[in-house]
Amino acid sequence: MPPRPRQPTAVPSGRWGCLRAEVQGPLVAALKALRGVEVVQVDVRDGHLREGRVLVGEVDLSALDAYLWYAEVDRSPGSFEQVLLRELARTVRVHPDPWRWATAVDKLTAHCRLKAAGLPVPDFVAVHPDRIAPAMEALEAWGAGVLKPRLGAWGQGVLVLDHPGTLRDVVGFLQQAGWDPGGLLLERFLENDPQGWTSVTAVGGEPVVAYRKRAARWVDVGAGRRKVYDAEQSGGEVDPVPLDAVRSDLVRRAAEVLGCPIIGFDLLATEQGAVIVDENTSPGNDAALYRAAGLDPVEVFLQMWV
Repeated sequence: MPPRPRQPTAVPSGRWGCLRAEVQGPLVAALKALRGVEVVQVDVRDGHLREGRVLVGEVDLSALDAYLWYAEVDRSPGSFEQVLLRELARTVRVHPDPWRWATAVDKLTAHCRLKAAGLPVPDFVAVHPDRIAPAMEALEAWGAGVLKPRLGAWGQGVLVLDHPGTLRDVVGFLQQAGWDPGGLLLERFLENDPQGWTSVTAVGGEPVVAYRKRAARWVDVGAGRRKVYDAEQSGGEVDPVPLDAVRSDLVRRAAEVLGCPIIGFDLLATEQGAVIVDENTSPGNDAALYRAAGLDPVEVFLQMWV
């Protein structure tokens, strides 16, 4: 997989990896240096299926012992890239597991799993665009809600709504524009301290780094409310923060529930305590964050995969 560019939106194909070059390069070199390990660098997104086997050109991925991928693939349910990964995973150890990744990348299914495990997430409701009455009733009761793209968009398209009529009209507009979201996810808006917003990255089930977004990554959404927004999808603009025991335990439990080996959780600081408001399959992995935590990112990833 190619490394993550500084400005992913500048890559027309949208095909990039999730690790920046300063981490990916040394990591590939470390894998190649392992005794008895042969590294074949192929991109499953260039693959095809032949009699149930996954091939990239003439390279038979189904003959590998393991396939490591950590990249942006088409997140649409049933996309061909996901089909390739799932078929490959039937006979080869694939990391991350594509089924668990798909659960984690969908905010609705991720919320459902965390809620069922008793972990703190906002109240939420999911509806079909043709039947939004339950969402309008919930919004009326909550006073304010957050309408989210289910598959994530770096804060883009996240709407804070405070009136059921606005929800009705937004959904109507999107339907007229031909948008098919496959179900709407509406969360209760939680009053919180933006200075307490924290994102934590877990690798191999263990929290490793925590950070906060700088002012450049926050935008005003009215009524004194703010949200994280990254128009270029470039990440960065973060400062490391210490990991306390409460957040570490929460993230450890959430990572175990979702079973995705590389995952981040955005936590709000509310009067009721830390609440998980977002699950990220492409979380912050800047080398500087690891160094600030006294960790070598290459060693962290090697321990998870090897």
